Amino acid sequence: MIQKTASHVICVTNNPDWGPGRDGFEYVDGGPWGVFKRARDLVHGGWRFLAHPLYGNFNPMRHPYRTLLLESPSGGDRSVDMESFSMLEAALESCRAGMAKNYGGESGEAARRDFAKLDCELMRDALNRYCLWAPVIS
Repeated sequence: MIQKTASHVICVTNNPDWGPGRDGFEYVDGGPWGVFKRARDLVHGGWRFLAHPLYGNFNPMRHPYRTLLLESPSGGDRSVDMESFSMLEAALESCRAGMAKNYGGESGEAARRDFAKLDCELMRDALNRYCLWAPVIS
């Protein structure tokens, strides 16, 4: 079995605990909606999800941080992966529903640290699989 390396995958995240400028990570400034929009651009370019974008059974608009793991298209194939597209549409719909209900989430530094750590822990297994696990806890 060929071991995937960081050059084949990317994490799109708004979680500052992953650290700026980290190899294999693309930081998105803003909330979960911005992370999903960036993932949408990648999925439309042929990238596919390696972990479900609605991991952890948390409404994205109640959880301020989101980390998405995607794999680049192989062999120059830029066709849209329909499974990833469907997962992304469900995630965007969940965001829209949360925005309509005006979910604000928790505020304050202690809550921010807890949400950031929870996001890291929920992604641990998937990131370990692709040699990307090692959060920078602030």
